[in-house]
Amino acid sequence: RIPTARPVMRRRTSSSMTRPFPCESLKDIREPRPTKNRRPVTFHVSLFTFHLSLLFAQPAVAQIKIGAVSCISGPLSTFGVSSIRGARMAIEEINAKGGVLGQSLELVVDDNGSKAGETARITRKFLSQDHVVAILGDLTSSSTMEAAPLAQEAHVPLLTPSATAVSVTKVGDYVFRSCFTDPFTGRIMARFAVDHLHARRGVVLTDVKQDY
Repeated sequence: RIPTARPVMRRRTSSSMTRPFPCESLKDIREPRPTKNRRPVTFHVSLFTFHLSLLFAQPAVAQIKIGAVSCISGPLSTFGVSSIRGARMAIEEINAKGGVLGQSLELVVDDNGSKAGETARITRKFLSQDHVVAILGDLTSSSTMEAAPLAQEAHVPLLTPSATAVSVTKVGDYVFRSCFTDPFTGRIMARFAVDHLHARRGVVLTDVKQDY
């Protein structure tokens, strides 16, 4: 008796089992892309590498110049000298930590001699000759008002540490201050005099020659 082979029963599997992930059913479908002006991927990689080489090829000794105008001499020198010392300390600390964007900072200092008109001259020199990217100063409101319009016109940020006149920062959006304004400090001083000193009368002294 010749044994007969039994038919092999094949188990049918559902499409959900053979392709468990829906995205597999789309693996053979590609998004049509334009055939014209196509550039190989290697071109884009090379271009990216080229830009990186330009970025890191900048010399580490390059300097970012910041101008600082103050009253180092003259009647207001006691304020000017201390402000410049503080600025130099900040520059040294920043450079010791690697500078800014891999470049060191250079503080270009100039003295207005506590004289009217000198700050405007120094600011023009900062902008036209030294090519600074920012200006620190001046200290007084009158001197700062000489520099503020020039910095605003050149789109170079100017930061004053102690010019309290309200009109200073109204020159434009490139002029800043790191101190309070006169109206604010006036209210605080008056409140202190009334609440803590129990004062009932006060005297206001005004220097009509100063914007302060």
